This record gives sequence, structure tokens and C-alpha cells, in this order.
Amino acid sequence: MSDPTAPDAGATSGSPVSAQAEREGRLRRAIEELSFAMLATGMAIEGVKQAPQSLIPAEPTLTQISDFWRAATQLLFREFEVLALAVKETISAVKSMAASE
Repeated sequence: MSDPTAPDAGATSGSPVSAQAEREGRLRRAIEELSFAMLATGMAIEGVKQAPQSLIPAEPTLTQISDFWRAATQLLFREFEVLALAVKETISAVKSMAASE
């Protein structure tokens, strides 16, 4: 993943036009990262929904069920953590754009 806080490669800081371009670039990257995080989270959710049919045997033991739900919870937690960071960065970028206008 790219760093959403990094300035655009062609941007030079200092002048108002380039500062605006940097904010726009940051916002664009943040929205792209948010979109990707939403896609990954959706995939994780769908994977967890489908997993019982494909990963858990017909007559699972209590340990197998427990392990499945622990793994599913861990996977979803990680994806929601990434999504939350992407949302936070996007909101920050939007606030930065709004403050500059």
C-alpha cells in the first residue's frame, strides 16, 4: 500500500498552488486506500461467511468450531483495523481540503 500522507512526486511545496495540489493528491490517495480497504474487508467478510461450508467438517468437534471462530475473529479484526485507519486518513484529508478553502 502507498503512504497516503506522502506528497505527489511532481509537487513542490511552498507556493499556494502546489500546497493545494499536495492536499488534492493526499485526498486522492486516501480515497484510493479507503476503497481498497473496503474491498479487502468485504472479501474477508464473505470469506468468513463461506468458510463454515468449506472448512469445517460435517461433524466438527468443539475445538474445531472454537478454532474457526477464533481465526475468523482475528481475520475480521485485522481487516477492520486497516479499514478504520483508512477512514481516519480520508477524514483527515477531507478536513485539510475544507480548511484550505
